[in-house]
Amino acid sequence: MSSIQVPQDQIAEAAFYLWLEEGQPDGKAEEHWQRAKTALEARPTPKPRKPRAKTTTTKTTKPRASAKAATKPRAKAPAKPRTRSVKKTDS
Repeated sequence: MSSIQVPQDQIAEAAFYLWLEEGQPDGKAEEHWQRAKTALEARPTPKPRKPRAKTTTTKTTKPRASAKAATKPRAKAPAKPRTRSVKKTDS
């Protein structure tokens, strides 16, 4: 079983958090580095995902409008006639 190559920036970050968890002690940089490297190399590798199968359109969905229907201009509804209100005056 071969070990995984872990980027040094990931090891440095993990070692930093180990250092913080231990109260920031002096002189343990190498120990934190080795512990972080060992922990990161021991992680299980994720399995590659299988691509999803394409779904087919079911009969329950509405059909799309054809391109011809989409470009046809829509007719406007006739305008309602306006009525003018007339004020009655006492004469």
